[in-house]
Amino acid sequence: MRRIAIYGAGNFGKYIFKELEKTNKYEPIVYIDNNVNGHDWNKPGLPVVDVNLFQDDWQKQVEAIVVAVENFQVAQEMVMSLLPWFKKDIFVPDRYVFGG
Repeated sequence: MRRIAIYGAGNFGKYIFKELEKTNKYEPIVYIDNNVNGHDWNKPGLPVVDVNLFQDDWQKQVEAIVVAVENFQVAQEMVMSLLPWFKKDIFVPDRYVFGG
């Protein structure tokens, strides 16, 4: 299984997590979020970290990042912020990519 990070711990991030749990291809191990202090982070067994902590402590442990935001422009900005330093796969799924 590919170990991944989910960038975005809101509703779409939760949806992506649930859909990925159904597969045998991907293992989400961490959420990345820009507003770690602004939400209820009772996520199922996954830590939630900001981008800086992810860079320092987590990026070597994952093979890919899934950008889990519904706004395409925001998703593009997030991908552009990752490109200079994250040299692995970055996925931006469509809201209905999993048939939800």
